[in-house]
Amino acid sequence: MDFYENQFFPTIKERGVEAIIHLGDLFDRRKYINFNTLSSWREKFFKPCQEYPCHFILGNHDVYYKNTNDVASTDLLLREYDFEIYNVPKEVKFGTLDILFMPWINDENYEECISAIKETKSQVMFGHFQVDGFEMHTGVYSQEGMRKDAFEKFDIVLSGHFHHKSDNGTLYYLGNPYEMTWQDYADQKGFHIFDTESRELEFIPNENVIFKKIYYDDTDKDFTDIVNADYSEYKNCYVKVVVQKKSDSYLMEQLIQRIEQNDPSSVVVVDTHIDSMISDQLIEDIESEDTMSIVSRYIEALETNVNKGELDILMRDLHTEALQTEFITS
Repeated sequence: MDFYENQFFPTIKERGVEAIIHLGDLFDRRKYINFNTLSSWREKFFKPCQEYPCHFILGNHDVYYKNTNDVASTDLLLREYDFEIYNVPKEVKFGTLDILFMPWINDENYEECISAIKETKSQVMFGHFQVDGFEMHTGVYSQEGMRKDAFEKFDIVLSGHFHHKSDNGTLYYLGNPYEMTWQDYADQKGFHIFDTESRELEFIPNENVIFKKIYYDDTDKDFTDIVNADYSEYKNCYVKVVVQKKSDSYLMEQLIQRIEQNDPSSVVVVDTHIDSMISDQLIEDIESEDTMSIVSRYIEALETNVNKGELDILMRDLHTEALQTEFITS
């Protein structure tokens, strides 16, 4: 929550932002929430949000069922706040600009949403869309959803849903405001300021990077180099040490020890030198890909009649739930 406390809210106050708009998927879990997480969000996000008019569009992870928006965590968790929540299409005026707000489109509201898109006179739309051909994560593309030409009537469309920031000049996927998994490594996150008069969209990079890699090669290093280096940047971060060449195990142990002394959230060692026969390409794959990148590549290579896009999304949901499952031991 440091991002909101130390950058997001100070920035929008300094810049004179007049309203906050969230484009969906307030939380990643669609069926339950950790109470400790909720407590932190109430104190560090919802409470300061009350100083602004706030608008929340339903995303697919905000709703319990996949075919209806009837049961939504956003609606249930934010009832005590004076926030606007959009579970149906609605045109909203900001100054002289009319903006069409569009929630997650599913089987139940499909006709209503498509009709609203066709009939609106608004030139700007905000929503949470699944569109074919856009990059969901770095190197992983959507293979299902709405056609890109469905948005040609608009001057600009801003969407949540995909975690990777990308656009085609009309439809802009804004991406995550912060990193969530190793799939977000080296993929710049942040938030945007939209000027309703000029219709300019400004990207504000998130200064807080939590997934970091260290490429270890002790060819030209000695004990002094290791112990005198500054490791403070790894506090509360997820660190992956990629061993390219290790000739002194003791030096390696000292490196790991000093990283851990700075309280990282996690340290993982990828030792690529253990087999000299490993190809350069495989080493690159090992150090750059996380679990879901490998799974997505495997799905793409499958010879099957199953919808690969849906299978990829299903595997991502299962992977996310598995990572977040809490165990009770006696």
